[in-house]
Amino acid sequence: MPDAVEFHRATGFPDGDRLAPALALLARLATAAGAARPVLAVAGNATQARVLDDRLWGIDPALFLPHALAGDADAGAAWILIAAPGEDLPGAPVRLNLGEAALVAAPGRVVELIPQDERGRAAARQRWRDYQAAGLTPVLLELVP
Repeated sequence: MPDAVEFHRATGFPDGDRLAPALALLARLATAAGAARPVLAVAGNATQARVLDDRLWGIDPALFLPHALAGDADAGAAWILIAAPGEDLPGAPVRLNLGEAALVAAPGRVVELIPQDERGRAAARQRWRDYQAAGLTPVLLELVP
């Protein structure tokens, strides 16, 4: 069960780009944790995991963050690990959930992102209720670019 659950409301990001806020949040989480504490991004599906991996390569080279898909040979050196649902998720103290289901059984700190679109907000509201039903008290924070 998580120690803490945070929901970050994404405002001010480009409309229709659901990964831009996730990339910004991953960068903040990873730089705060450093190499000693990898951040695990739990993608909604395998395609999203690959797209997220590709997009992390496209960030400004001066801001490059070591990242890898879970199970890759270089995953041990990554600050950000990216996993798709159903993969054997490596232990990580911070997990960014980009999927539809709440991570009520995950250890450590779970970070959720509230997208700007109505479908994404509805899914986030359901995850909030799922965490509450599990006896957790999520907190709401603002994520701005």
